[in-house]
Amino acid sequence: MNPVRVQAIIRKEFYHLIRDYRSLYLAFAIPLLLILLFGYALSLDVDNVETVVVDQDRTDLSRDFIRRLDASPYFHVKAHLKDTRLVADWLDRDRATVAVVIPPDWTEKLRSDREAPLQILLDGSDPNFANIARGYVNAFVEQYNGKLLSDFLSRQGVEPIRAPWRGASGSGSTRTWRAGTSSSPGSSPSSS
Repeated sequence: MNPVRVQAIIRKEFYHLIRDYRSLYLAFAIPLLLILLFGYALSLDVDNVETVVVDQDRTDLSRDFIRRLDASPYFHVKAHLKDTRLVADWLDRDRATVAVVIPPDWTEKLRSDREAPLQILLDGSDPNFANIARGYVNAFVEQYNGKLLSDFLSRQGVEPIRAPWRGASGSGSTRTWRAGTSSSPGSSPSSS
């Protein structure tokens, strides 16, 4: 590209903008409108996901799981269904986006240190929303597993290790670590 030609095109466009004031308004108004739209009106955050729960276990631990799920800012437990056959109707009619099914022997498996899976059903009509909600469900289950592991280790007498940690900002804070066994999602802490 010849710099003289580029300069001539720039000069021509500048004169065109000065003569046509409507183009000048659009040149400033459209980017400003997009900034406001993307900054305030459009949000990809997902919160208060309409959730239905089928608690076939009906134990203190399953009720605690549901209570914590409802207390989360990301989920709103809209209904407690009696039967899993009703879940499809709730998801199909857009009355819920996520369904959590707790099987009958969930607490028993957790307390006997076996894997205790949950069934999570998502409305996939909006794949982006469903993917974000799936990530939130995974994070919630991991956090709940961490709580169960922490409680287990406390009962075993394992004390937390407090180690100084420095984040990206450089400010010093303390993180708590526990030495002991690990837990995979959907499983209880093991004593091995």
